Amino acid sequence: MIDTTKRAMALWLIMLLALVMLATAVHPLFALQNELEGERTLLGIPHASKTVAQPQAIAGSVLDYTLIISNSGNTAINNVVMTDTLPGALTYVPDSFDDTVQMQAFGSGSVTGNIISWSGSIGPNGYVQILFSATIADGVMVGEMITNTAVVNADGDILSPFAVTEIVAGVVDLSSSTKGVDLAMAEPGSDLLYTIQISNSGAVDAPAVMMTDTLPANLSYVAGSLTATGGSFAVDGNVITWNGAVAAGAMVQIQFRANIADDAAPDTTLVNTAEISSDGALLTRSATTTVIPRTPTTLYLPALFKPLPIVTVQATRPNSSNHWRVSWNDLGGGITYELQEAGSADFNGATTFVMGSEVFRDITNHAPSLNNIYYYRARAKAGNVYGTWSDVVIVRGGWHDDFDNPASGWAMRRTTYLEETNIYYGTGNEAGYLVAIVADRWDWVLGSPLVAAPTPPYVIEYRSRVHDASNLVSGGMVLGGDWNGGGCPDPVNLYQTTNCFNHFYNFNYIFYGPLKLLFEDVDQLVWCPNCGGSPLKRVGDYTEANAFDVFPNGPAEEWHTYRVEVRHDDLRLYIDGQFKRSFTDNEAWWRTGPYFGVFASTDEYKPSIWLYDYFKVTYLD
Repeated sequence: MIDTTKRAMALWLIMLLALVMLATAVHPLFALQNELEGERTLLGIPHASKTVAQPQAIAGSVLDYTLIISNSGNTAINNVVMTDTLPGALTYVPDSFDDTVQMQAFGSGSVTGNIISWSGSIGPNGYVQILFSATIADGVMVGEMITNTAVVNADGDILSPFAVTEIVAGVVDLSSSTKGVDLAMAEPGSDLLYTIQISNSGAVDAPAVMMTDTLPANLSYVAGSLTATGGSFAVDGNVITWNGAVAAGAMVQIQFRANIADDAAPDTTLVNTAEISSDGALLTRSATTTVIPRTPTTLYLPALFKPLPIVTVQATRPNSSNHWRVSWNDLGGGITYELQEAGSADFNGATTFVMGSEVFRDITNHAPSLNNIYYYRARAKAGNVYGTWSDVVIVRGGWHDDFDNPASGWAMRRTTYLEETNIYYGTGNEAGYLVAIVADRWDWVLGSPLVAAPTPPYVIEYRSRVHDASNLVSGGMVLGGDWNGGGCPDPVNLYQTTNCFNHFYNFNYIFYGPLKLLFEDVDQLVWCPNCGGSPLKRVGDYTEANAFDVFPNGPAEEWHTYRVEVRHDDLRLYIDGQFKRSFTDNEAWWRTGPYFGVFASTDEYKPSIWLYDYFKVTYLD
């Protein structure tokens, strides 16, 4: 009985010791697991996608590929290597590689034969877009599927995005379709005959083609005039429609007449456009007629006819509301006037204002825009006799860029190191912004659309913020820049160019927790790559003592609206509607240098990324 009790107690002690040892071992295991899971949330998370613009194509045609590599994690992916070896049916199109769109991604690509490569790093929420094209071999059989796969190694994670194209016997091609009109010039009240030819030069029938022609103002459909060599058609008011099939190699002709309104003003340009669609593809084809004055019904004997004088036109300077007045001299009783406004010097598509006896017109309907140049001319009229058009007067209105148009002209103009700086229009999450980026220490970049500001007084206003701020990164705006009309920068002498921005004023906002402004009076640029720091020195009459804080830590990284009033004798700075400080300078470059732009730079930390929401230049009263 005693032995049994001892044996039970010993067994109980052994079990208790085992539980203690197990608990001691399990605790570090749980701690290790939690530590690993915590580290995993801090890693970069790679993604890769690949698309082709032509999911179906014929042998011998070109395929356009887009590859995007991104990082949705919280830390950078430092070693990204992409290799795309084209399949045997494809051949790389020379000079088609493009990796210029890089957001918090820093790398470069190359092409060797049919192997496309890219390597670099991608920061948190960053990405790189890689574009290239390839030609399909002529001998590829119909029905084959061409699969193009890229291999992406992102810090050891392997991704294999791919895109597939099916080889078909042929495609629909309506690009040879045309539209014409029988009269390039016609009087009010005339009939115009329009002819639309829908041609399918492809190798495949187009079973469902649609054409829509909406007549512009001053034109009306002539009842019963619509005909077509095939398909079905209809008219609803001034909208003509046609639909039907167009066989491969065939053509369908559509004709109709339209009448010019009796009150259509001379020199009005009538642009009539047809939209042709098939399987989602859309073509537009247009025909143009210019309205000319009616032939006078009253005969004037040569001895009695006296030509009307040519009027003299002038325009006022726009005001802060972007309003101005166009006026001309009064020729006396019985004379009326016409005024034309156009967006180009050839007055193509001009708007004609019938002014009666008025000798001025107030222009109040134009907001600041990219297309801010307006051309004006006027002429006199007596009965049915028109005078000669006056000399042309040009008005430059307010200028506004919201960066939705990637062809608005912004580009890098001065830089310290081309491979480490960039000015580009944002895409994806950055769409609608201009981005200035400096990737390495001690570098800087200046971008500009090379649009001339008016003579003072005027205002430059923009909205901007720093993106992922690091200590001593900076960015802002420049004004008072020069340009001689040459390449900017000169492609032969990129860093030491003297064509543009040899002097300027730099409103340089520096982030160091708070945000401070260093107002730089840059009188010249000096290339000195062995002097330490930036190889392109900004030299002028300014010191660090000119710097002052504009925002505390926190608000410094938010969006802010910056406004600089450029007056004859000084520059006045406002931020978010609050006056901050005025600046003067003996050179007053703003009087002779009308060019402006954006700026970004780094010091000991990198990168420096600045987003610009809009840029606007308007007049001051």
